[in-house]
Amino acid sequence: MWEVQLVSSHTYVVDKPGTMGVRVGMSRLVANMLESLLYLWKLRTSPEHCLLHLESKLRELFLRSQALAELLLTTEFCDMELLTTSLDLDANDVPLLLAIAATTRLRWQRDTASASGNIPHEVLLLRNE
Repeated sequence: MWEVQLVSSHTYVVDKPGTMGVRVGMSRLVANMLESLLYLWKLRTSPEHCLLHLESKLRELFLRSQALAELLLTTEFCDMELLTTSLDLDANDVPLLLAIAATTRLRWQRDTASASGNIPHEVLLLRNE
């Protein structure tokens, strides 16, 4: 069974002792991407083809994040049901796609932002238990 944890430089909360972060629901899009990649690898697909597949799935995440951002910017009121049904998403996909959209839409100057220390550093940890 897989467990997903969110670890952030801005959060010092943990769910249970001995863990590094807070348990979160796994994105269906990420789970499908990893399962399909594993399936390709088990079929002994070439590493180059596996990388092309992974790149395609990451591009899909980016495009879905842009669609989500456009929907949020053009709709006066959005609830989770509208987001998930309109874009064929799982509720666990939305936070990931929002983070992608926020990162790609902001025009940060890396040197300035890094020097000020205002960039949140978040990592998702996957554990197979």
